[in-house]
Amino acid sequence: MILGTIKKIEDHILGVLAVSNSVTAHDIQQTLLQAGTPCTIQGIYRALRLLQHEGVVVKEGQSFSISVPWLLNLSFFVDKMKDTYMQHGYLLHFLPKKEKQSRTWRYTKLSQLTDFWAQLLVAMASVSESHIALSYSPHVWYEITESEKEARFMKTYMSFLDAEYTIVGNRSLLDRYSVTTRTRLPCEIIYFAQDDERVLSDRRLYITVIDDFVLTIILENLVIGALGMMYRSIKEEKDINIPKLRKAMRGLRGKHKIKIEKNSILARKYKRKFEKIFGPLRKPTNASVITS
Repeated sequence: MILGTIKKIEDHILGVLAVSNSVTAHDIQQTLLQAGTPCTIQGIYRALRLLQHEGVVVKEGQSFSISVPWLLNLSFFVDKMKDTYMQHGYLLHFLPKKEKQSRTWRYTKLSQLTDFWAQLLVAMASVSESHIALSYSPHVWYEITESEKEARFMKTYMSFLDAEYTIVGNRSLLDRYSVTTRTRLPCEIIYFAQDDERVLSDRRLYITVIDDFVLTIILENLVIGALGMMYRSIKEEKDINIPKLRKAMRGLRGKHKIKIEKNSILARKYKRKFEKIFGPLRKPTNASVITS
């Protein structure tokens, strides 16, 4: 499934050809094996024949490259989608227009919740005048369950912002591992709260503030409890099994709520909490992780 997170071998091959042209099948196989993607040379050739048949890949001698006409057509397709979703007010219809107005949605699956959560965050960031986002998460489980989506999302999200100040409400090994092992953007500043430091009293809440918009995610108590047990169970880095954790977290179900509101008073309240930790909120020069 091209562009999705559940990848076929064809998607992996296109990923290789996206950064290297005129590559042999054996080179493609070696690149994928080094990246941890199991594959056989027979499977590589079979996928390449399919991609050639579809007009996606061209062969020259023993080397393969992406078809330029296909690439240009894909570029046109992407431009049309951008026009439809970014220029025609699609994102704006999610946002309350007046002070104290709000909108609410409900989800049961964490994967569906994170997809829509990202949609709303991009909507908020796209109209920001300050270009600064404030984010609070008790745990950053979405860094595990949706790692590839999260990377794509952050690239888009941060293109609208000068800075994101994040408070992680826990200093667990898994939280720190999730954040510090991925590539952070220069405009991300992350603070891990002390174990006894309650930035927010309600541990179900995930908060993002951009200008006067406040986005609140409320997870069901049972899911909060299950996530907490997973995070507390990991004491050493050798115990971290990302595929196992991802499967367990994605299997959690509950009644979760997403609420977005335009509330300047509440936004200022949260801003003051962040200023107590970070000081003046402005564009940083380097990405940083603050642990004390």
